[in-house]
Amino acid sequence: MELQSVKDKSISVMLDEKIFYYTGEEICPEIKVTTKSGEDITDKVTNTYENNVSVGKGKIIITGNLQEGYCGEKIVNFVILPKWMKWMF
Repeated sequence: MELQSVKDKSISVMLDEKIFYYTGEEICPEIKVTTKSGEDITDKVTNTYENNVSVGKGKIIITGNLQEGYCGEKIVNFVILPKWMKWMF
């Protein structure tokens, strides 16, 4: 089986929200991972989160599942805004 890297530009990641606000708890955005042909491979990768509690840049680390034919890691950043900014958007 030939492995495809999740780093490949043909693999795209969509977050469930565009804006995230500080809550004091972990923020773990839902994601959808698809191939260029539109195949949903979300269940063929695993996600871990870093820096996802405080205001600033949070990180989603998407790791390919070798048994499913995917390898490598892709990092997707998201921004956590201060709670007071909620009224602006």
